[in-house]
Amino acid sequence: MKRTMANLYGIKGMYNIYSWYGLASFMERYEKVRRCVRYNKCEYDKKSTRCKKIIKRKDLILMQQSRFQINETIAEKVIDVLLNRDLVHSHQCNGTKMIYFD
Repeated sequence: MKRTMANLYGIKGMYNIYSWYGLASFMERYEKVRRCVRYNKCEYDKKSTRCKKIIKRKDLILMQQSRFQINETIAEKVIDVLLNRDLVHSHQCNGTKMIYFD
């Protein structure tokens, strides 16, 4: 069941986003989200993540700032909510914080 959000830091309704799941789906379609080509150099918790769509956390924050006109603190909180709801996942790749999508 998809949960709707009472307030998504001013994002609700933008780009047809009305739920946390919808926000994660929107982010996954962002042009900088790619397959991790050099997964051998990355430290994954699960080997199956090597085929997942991935983006640098910082790039995802910058995308939110430009698309949704929110500040970095709010963008970080949005990512934390998505992580807590298990809609995105995090890992390190050569010391860089990365976000990957199922």
